[in-house]
Amino acid sequence: MVFKKQVRNWMKFLLSSISFVIIFNCVFLSCEKSFSPLGSEIVYAQSFESPNDFSDWDEFGAASMKKDAPPGGGTWSVQISGGCIVPHAYVDIEPLSYDCELVFSFWGKNLFNGGSVSLGSDDYKGDTQVAVTDKVWRYYISTVYNYKKGQPLRLSLYSGGYVPGAMLIDMIKIKLVD
Repeated sequence: MVFKKQVRNWMKFLLSSISFVIIFNCVFLSCEKSFSPLGSEIVYAQSFESPNDFSDWDEFGAASMKKDAPPGGGTWSVQISGGCIVPHAYVDIEPLSYDCELVFSFWGKNLFNGGSVSLGSDDYKGDTQVAVTDKVWRYYISTVYNYKKGQPLRLSLYSGGYVPGAMLIDMIKIKLVD
């Protein structure tokens, strides 16, 4: 009888210990940051659902709204094409007050001869660039851009030049790398 009581107490202790470990892991370990190549803090984000969404951009090419959007992207995107003056469209982003690593992502679609999206300074030296090559909507992610505190930050779109080109772009995000 005493032995059964000891086994029962031991089993209760074991079950409560296992329960504690499970609850501890669920509560405390799930609080860790999950890995994301894009990080969590958004520096800039833009989806193109109306012409006003493109109003902060400067353009040298032909930018127009198209009723064609990627999954989860609403109804519209922006079409970029242009001639010899590049970039065909760009937006200057408020300089950051700290050194950091940035990446950008976007959805892109090559209409003909593709194009590219780049992130860098206004002198275009050391930019991180991503080519838009797929003829169907595709999600693109850049490599890391090493940003230096206070420098100009420019997001640029290119499509065309000596050879005509066109692409669709939507859902652009620039994030800090975790």
